[in-house]
Amino acid sequence: MPVGPNTSGLQTADYTREINMVPNMWGRLQELNLFTTEGVTGRTIIIDKVDENLGLLEVREPGSPAPISNPEGRGSMAIIVPHIPLDDALKPSDVQGRRMPGDLGPDTIERKRAKKLASMRKKHALTLEYFRMGALKGLILDGAGKTVMNLYTQFGVTQKVEDFAFGTATTKVDQRINDVTRFIEENTFSGGTSTGVHVLCSPEWFADLVSHAKIREAYQFYSSTQAPLQQDVRRRFQHQGVVFEEYNASAVMTDGTTVARFIAAGEAYAFPTGVDDMYVNFFGPADHFDYVNTEGDEVYVWEHDPGTGKVINFMSESNPLPIVKRPRAVVKLTKT
Repeated sequence: MPVGPNTSGLQTADYTREINMVPNMWGRLQELNLFTTEGVTGRTIIIDKVDENLGLLEVREPGSPAPISNPEGRGSMAIIVPHIPLDDALKPSDVQGRRMPGDLGPDTIERKRAKKLASMRKKHALTLEYFRMGALKGLILDGAGKTVMNLYTQFGVTQKVEDFAFGTATTKVDQRINDVTRFIEENTFSGGTSTGVHVLCSPEWFADLVSHAKIREAYQFYSSTQAPLQQDVRRRFQHQGVVFEEYNASAVMTDGTTVARFIAAGEAYAFPTGVDDMYVNFFGPADHFDYVNTEGDEVYVWEHDPGTGKVINFMSESNPLPIVKRPRAVVKLTKT
């Protein structure tokens, strides 16, 4: 029996399942399986850069001196692995006198414990996705907006930016796409191994792409040939061999109010796929005696009961460092 706002507390009511207002768990880069993972035993990693010289050879007469092959270029860089801790606690007051959501019965310690542990794990997963998107953009920021690493500064290269000028009806969008694809091919330096180009777009950039006069017909044809009851064709579009996908991810910063978009309005990022060892996520070991000099895992979680009967402490940490080893091959796309 439903209970209205002025109903007496003496009346009975049926409790339905609780309504959990859970923020979206964004994880498209995880789904794409773009980054390989590698555990490291230290808090600093060394990346060696080797520039292999590859060029054409000339024909010479037999017996004439042969040219000397140019030595490969070498360089190294040291990068500190970020440390991300997160603690929580369960107290008797969190359970005492509290009803289980969606039920008349009392809440339980085990349910609250599982809830807290699941929440901590999700926060680490969301932060990792945010870090990976930052690595793809070339600038990794933490939850407070502080710079963790600028990959372009670290690697000593500049970011390529391509303006698609959607505001101009005569813009040759196909040509811009080809220019981006060609630039990525020339700067991947993978020996020619790549399976294609993928573009993650803000909703604004994607909307302008598929509504542009030069693209609209192709997008409508693409949509009509898909299975609209099975696929969300609004958010994925393949054209000129490039996959364009809307990624409307965002998360709340540590101040509790600021919302950080993973991709800023009006921007998109094009990157090569299938390139060996280009996207790597290093994980450092935990700041704990039991894990000294061991290979790092994605997340560590500990539970500690001090035996007072007043609190159960939960401690967690992650030490992730996602790296795009060829940041020059990722192109930032804008629109005017």
